[in-house]
Amino acid sequence: MAMTAGGVALGAGLISVVKVSAEFEDAIITAAAVTGKTGEAFDSAKEKISELAKHLGGTTVFTARQAANAFVALGRKGIDVSRLSVEQLQPIMDLAVGQNYDLEKSAQVLTQTMKSYGLEFSDVGRIADTFTVATTSSDATIQKLSHSMPIVAATAKAAGIPLEELVAVL
Repeated sequence: MAMTAGGVALGAGLISVVKVSAEFEDAIITAAAVTGKTGEAFDSAKEKISELAKHLGGTTVFTARQAANAFVALGRKGIDVSRLSVEQLQPIMDLAVGQNYDLEKSAQVLTQTMKSYGLEFSDVGRIADTFTVATTSSDATIQKLSHSMPIVAATAKAAGIPLEELVAVL
């Protein structure tokens, strides 16, 4: 009976590992697909994205799957993750860690704000710093900002309200 229970537990563990691996691979394929690349360029992008996700999974508090999911969010905002470095991704990771927030959601709120304000990916650090200052010096939270920024950022930009002022008001 103990052998059967052990076999069932081992089987369940293997199924879990296979599921996590499949979810990781699916996220990597999706992140590469949203780059719009095809053929060899797609295969190269997929390999670079996979390597970067695995590197982050092995050297940060995030798992490779969390990184891959964040890469999908970035790709959906038009960012070619296969061209990014760990240093370029650092503001997203810092915001997630500093705010105890999901990496994918951090990528979403930062890139949504970036797009709404017509900024470049190189401005993500500035946006993350602005959010951090607001959340550490007021009652604002990253969750509140992630809900309000998509609603008001484009209008605020059109009205000429600088990002820092908008975040301070929120």
